[in-house]
Amino acid sequence: MSHALKIGPVELGITPRIFAVVNSFLPRPELKRLFDQGAALVEIRFDLLPGDAREALRYAKTVHEAAPFGILGTLRETFSNKSLRYDLFNRFIPDVDAIDIEIDAPINRQVIALAKGKTVIASHHDFNATPADSALLSMAETARKLGAHIFKIAAMAKTEEECARLLGFIQKSPLPVIVIVMGEFGNSARKEALQLGSLAGYAFTGSAPIAPGQLSVAEMAAAIKG
Repeated sequence: MSHALKIGPVELGITPRIFAVVNSFLPRPELKRLFDQGAALVEIRFDLLPGDAREALRYAKTVHEAAPFGILGTLRETFSNKSLRYDLFNRFIPDVDAIDIEIDAPINRQVIALAKGKTVIASHHDFNATPADSALLSMAETARKLGAHIFKIAAMAKTEEECARLLGFIQKSPLPVIVIVMGEFGNSARKEALQLGSLAGYAFTGSAPIAPGQLSVAEMAAAIKG
């Protein structure tokens, strides 16, 4: 019997889940409000949090104390963290339930080894176009071979055909998948992706989206209920 796919206390695959994307130091009452709105998961963007690394690393404890979230730790490569990235992953992994690492990151195998016992999302982001179907399948297979539990693809869809191909990939992926459509089709397609079997959607928590087409937590919760 296969084990249920989970991030912390939150089981995936039964109902669509919402990641509240945290890129600032939200206080506990605000975190609790997001949980009450329907965000069972939090993605802490360690690469976007202000201040020094020590303050960011301590913040995961605040999130855990605010509500029974499943916590995903994400650290995209930046000019300032490039040489420190492996060490930063090593430091925050004990305090999160899952990690996200790009399928083409030079340190992906080392980081996934650090995350043994945690849920691993291997991701690819294309802010310019939608990859061909063959490329999507190849990337998902790469994620599987890396030992990831989930493949996440976020891509820009400039046409209805590209949007339809991204949504169609949900049923073709060799791994459980999160599909995010960016661009002018993103608003409606992000909702449709959840209805078609994408495990989770990502919602912004500040005053504006941090990716094209991103919805707020309240908007995404309403879309799931609708």
